[in-house]
Amino acid sequence: MITGEIKRFLRDDGAVKVSRFSKTLAYKISAYTDQQEKAGNPTPTVEELAQKLFDEYEVTEEQALADTKEFIDKLVELEIIDL
Repeated sequence: MITGEIKRFLRDDGAVKVSRFSKTLAYKISAYTDQQEKAGNPTPTVEELAQKLFDEYEVTEEQALADTKEFIDKLVELEIIDL
C-alpha cells in the first residue's frame, strides 16, 4: 500500500500534469533505447522509435490534440506561459 501511494504521489503531484500515456511512452522509449545500446546497436532514430513503439498504440489525432491542449492549459494555469 505504501509503494502504491508513493507511485501515485510521483505520478500525480508534479508541477506540470503529464498524462499517464505520455509517461508510459517515455518509459518504453527509454527501455527500448537502453536495450538497443546494450545489444551494441546505435541509438535508434526518432523514425525507428515511432515504428517500434507506435505500432503498439492506436493514437488518434483527437487524443494527441487533447493531450496537447491539457498540457498547454496547465502551463497557462501555472503562469509558465502567457497566451
